[in-house]
Amino acid sequence: MSAHQAVGAIRSIVREVRGRCRTEGLRVPDSLVANVTKAAILDPSNKFDSDAELTPEDVDAIVSLAVAKVKEDTPLMDTLRLQAHMELNHISRDELREQQQEMQAEKLGTLEHVIVGADPKSREDLDGLYRKIVTSVLIRSRLGNETDITAVKETTAALESVLPAVQLASFLSLTAVEKTAQLEELSQIVTGIRLFNKSCGKGGSSIVDCPQQIVQGMTELCGALARHFRRMVTLAFDYTHQLLSAEAGAGDDGSLLTALQRNSWQASSCMAIILGDVMQVAHNMRGLLHRYNKGIAALQAAVQAKTAVSTDRVYPLFAEVSACWRGLLFERTFLLSLQSLLDGILPCCMKHGDRKPEKASKRIEAMRDDMCLQFDQDTAAAIELSRGNNPADSAQPPRPTTPTATLRPADVSPLELLLPGHTHDYASIPVQCGQMCPVLLHEKNLCFPADTSIGLLKYEGFVYGFSSTAAAISFARNPEKILQGMVEQAEHQVELVYMLGLKVVAMQEEPKGPVVKCDSGMQTELHPVAQHIDKSYRWNEWDLRRDALKLANIRKKQTHSTQTHNSNYRRENTTQVYLPKEQTTQTRKDASTSVPKPRTYIRGLRSKDTKVEVVDLTLGIGGVAIAPRPKP
Repeated sequence: MSAHQAVGAIRSIVREVRGRCRTEGLRVPDSLVANVTKAAILDPSNKFDSDAELTPEDVDAIVSLAVAKVKEDTPLMDTLRLQAHMELNHISRDELREQQQEMQAEKLGTLEHVIVGADPKSREDLDGLYRKIVTSVLIRSRLGNETDITAVKETTAALESVLPAVQLASFLSLTAVEKTAQLEELSQIVTGIRLFNKSCGKGGSSIVDCPQQIVQGMTELCGALARHFRRMVTLAFDYTHQLLSAEAGAGDDGSLLTALQRNSWQASSCMAIILGDVMQVAHNMRGLLHRYNKGIAALQAAVQAKTAVSTDRVYPLFAEVSACWRGLLFERTFLLSLQSLLDGILPCCMKHGDRKPEKASKRIEAMRDDMCLQFDQDTAAAIELSRGNNPADSAQPPRPTTPTATLRPADVSPLELLLPGHTHDYASIPVQCGQMCPVLLHEKNLCFPADTSIGLLKYEGFVYGFSSTAAAISFARNPEKILQGMVEQAEHQVELVYMLGLKVVAMQEEPKGPVVKCDSGMQTELHPVAQHIDKSYRWNEWDLRRDALKLANIRKKQTHSTQTHNSNYRRENTTQVYLPKEQTTQTRKDASTSVPKPRTYIRGLRSKDTKVEVVDLTLGIGGVAIAPRPKP
């Protein structure tokens, strides 16, 4: 079966598994269904030949195995559920901002459409339009609910100082685009006014204390992260110690320990990702809080006890305060999403029980303590940043560490070696394989975190970390073999795909032999010279038309037309034809013939004594009277 056919078959099986799960009332993410289906196909115990074409019986068996595996409550399935939860629910800041903008646009769409297209005819219509503008400004500011009477009154009072109701005519004279921009500007200014009034102790009872909520949420989230991260890392190193010891076999106990270890590492990795987002929230909050306090102080200095202040001076300050507050509201929303993300992770790593760590080697214990200590320091720094403090002021002195042997360039030649203290921004260099050692994974099928203190190796533009100097030297000898073996392991152990950060796992065979590549180019001639010249070629359009007329022999054709009902819609056409000639014939002698015209008269009609008689008055050809013919 070709690679294209294999991918199509897997997709159809995934659709069937998803439909079966929905039929049985199981809400399973699509990514989890795909991973479980692939695991069922590649599991050697199921005896499916991935190279042969799957029969309908094989497809039914795979679907049944995948659905049964989804229902399993094992560490492996917990790891896959955890990965699916992270993939679906861990969104970036830009995606969350777009979602909020879409929700706000959906909420304000109808209202702003009515405001922009309003054409009030009476005083009641103007009052209704002004109330709608107040509602739009309140929804945009997110400073209270539109059903809260206190919030509506404060928003109305602030809007009256910017756009009085008597000046709605100027607003109505704007275009639709200008009205929308005016509503946004009014919202910013009104929000700044209400926040300034709250800082002065005038109103603001409906405005929540957003910075305090962020600090409280940050403290709770960081505490939970530090507590669960320490537990997961401790369990992961404990499982690693048992797998490395001579007592760990390759049987069912070894498989269970491997699944538990990978579940622990995956959970701790997800918590580290959440902590990174929390640190970003803390840094942003510190900057926003500083700008907000600075804006409020500038407003207080500008306003003081004055009854009238220039709008050109205070309106930009109100807009700046509003922008800072909106940023704080967004950070609070993002922090809540991270808390929800952690709450979804915890049920997927509860199969370890109340296991107590065993005595491990000093190196493993030192790595465990260093990771936990670094995580605790990061959480404490996040809390201090959210409070607006400098974490360096309360930082604890660094813990003395045992010096470790570092790599030498000669040991890992020809790969590039990156060493701490000699590489710019060494701590923020992205390490591949989820910061796991690829050598231990390839040789012992063991996930173990890389020790960055010994150095990093750069191969084909990617940076890799290793658990020891021996592992790094082994990788430098044959990196392609180790990486290819790691990919093959990920093909049969689907939980490694997400854990190692592999975007796409190869499902088809690589082309055998080296791929030959070459650079080629082609250039056309700038001024080509024609090789064949046609003497009879003519480019003049009128010559071509004259030739066409000759070929058509239009003089021997007839032209006729037909009048139709739609002829008046047609274009006017004219045709030129040759008119017929006038012809005459002249003879040599003129001749003509004529006969007498009979004419009679009845005499004696009026006299009784006279006899009635018909008189012939016909004239001859020459005008001579003809003698009367005798009466018979």
